[in-house]
Amino acid sequence: MLDKLSKLELSVLLALVGSIFMLASIFNIQDITKLQITRANTIAWIPFFVGIVLLLGAIGLRLFDEVSGSWITKRRVSKISDGFQVDISGTRLAVHFGRLEDFVVAEHSLAVVLPANEFFDDECVRDEKSALGAFIKRNFSTQISEIQQLILKHTESFPTSDIEKEVGVFGKSYGVGRCVLIDKPLNSNHRFIMAAVTTKRARVGLRCEVAFISSVVKELHRIVVDKRLTGLIVPVMGSGHGGLNAEMALFSLVLAFSEVLVRDSGHHLQSVDIVVFKPVDSKKPRIKSSTAKRILGSASAMLN
Repeated sequence: MLDKLSKLELSVLLALVGSIFMLASIFNIQDITKLQITRANTIAWIPFFVGIVLLLGAIGLRLFDEVSGSWITKRRVSKISDGFQVDISGTRLAVHFGRLEDFVVAEHSLAVVLPANEFFDDECVRDEKSALGAFIKRNFSTQISEIQQLILKHTESFPTSDIEKEVGVFGKSYGVGRCVLIDKPLNSNHRFIMAAVTTKRARVGLRCEVAFISSVVKELHRIVVDKRLTGLIVPVMGSGHGGLNAEMALFSLVLAFSEVLVRDSGHHLQSVDIVVFKPVDSKKPRIKSSTAKRILGSASAMLN
């Protein structure tokens, strides 16, 4: 019971305790198991007013939570069917809750961003627990080897450095921040960008840092300008195998895109859709809805 109560939002907990105080001030509870409850002859005013104060506090917290996405800088955060959105210099920056592979990209000028490690190797493409692996399995389940060959072909002109990614095992690293556009591969209509957002080192393992996300977003912007893309669909990069705290990863991603959109005075994106992972069999996304809203409003407005 205590464990369940500890997981309740503070506003809900205050409302619950406040209601108990108010009921206790009005009714005499003789045996709760047998529902033997009688009306008190007089109201116990002290617990009654305590209950009122707690209920008002709960309402205040709930209202604050509804507008807290913009409480620092008054940026307007709007509710959409599956998340929230803000407007930055004419660009719609949105946070959705779901699975990246479920998003259908109908427009030819949109691209899905797929997080990868710095080696763009077979390991990250075939990892079904990652956004990249899930997307590839959904759309190219029988052509994974061909996709891997296309990735290698698109990266063969890039400089590399030999890195010990596991003890005694070396690989060619393209560097953190490197992004590769794969445009309509294998006669498909898909357009996706491989983004190296994690490193892998012997005795360290896979790792993502806030600075890596910023590097990726800057490279994504370069591709957007070069290829005249109008929209990106992006997962919360670095929060999976990269080990970065999910809330910190989302904040860093929103902040990085906000910086690019505010600074860009020429061609810019019409939309950036960030997808917070939500398991199919769960109602709870990886990041709480109220937290995501607060992050979107605060991080997107810090540069204004």
